Amino acid sequence: MLARQRLYGTKIGPVWAIYPDDVEAFKRTRRPPGRPRKLTVKATHRSSVAQIERERGRAGTKRLLRNPPR
Repeated sequence: MLARQRLYGTKIGPVWAIYPDDVEAFKRTRRPPGRPRKLTVKATHRSSVAQIERERGRAGTKRLLRNPPR
């Protein structure tokens, strides 16, 4: 929650400092009903995967790097 900036905190060395009032305010917020949505794959990740696939194809090692079929 701190990394996603949903909860305010200050990092002091390896420890995060959070005020009790901020925790209580966060607890009072309403969450939308139902299961959280799946995270979408970023375009940069998709482009890097595509680049790796092209490099494997050019090197001729595409079949060797695949997992064996189950």
